[in-house]
Amino acid sequence: MAADPLQTLLAIRRREVEQARMVLATCLATEAAVSQRIGSLDAAARRDCETAAVWTHAHQFLEIAGARLAAARSDRRSLTADLAAAQTSTEQARGYVAATRTAAETVEQLIAEREAARQAEAGKRAQHALDDIVRKRRPPYSGHDQ
Repeated sequence: MAADPLQTLLAIRRREVEQARMVLATCLATEAAVSQRIGSLDAAARRDCETAAVWTHAHQFLEIAGARLAAARSDRRSLTADLAAAQTSTEQARGYVAATRTAAETVEQLIAEREAARQAEAGKRAQHALDDIVRKRRPPYSGHDQ
């Protein structure tokens, strides 16, 4: 018996959903890593400010850390742009997951509707067979009721 093309299509659609989920997972991981890096830079800047506040020779510390802070600000700007790009990619991946799930659900619904129609037709055939048996067993109607 030949494979049902709708079952084949459903398998393809399900694979697409899984692949879309993997892409989404990658996008979410990238977004989380960039967010974590931004958090690390912010934490380092806070520590530097706290250290400067308690260090007796804060002006020396600030001179030493100034170049590092400027580089950290530049890195943060770059990471902020990376985060925006990662968020855009994540939203696109979410949309793709939704689209692939909808496509798979549509095929599933079509298969279910086709099966319901097949069962209804089988029920009709069974009823016709029963009707034929009853007709064969019943004496023919003569038209005279007494």
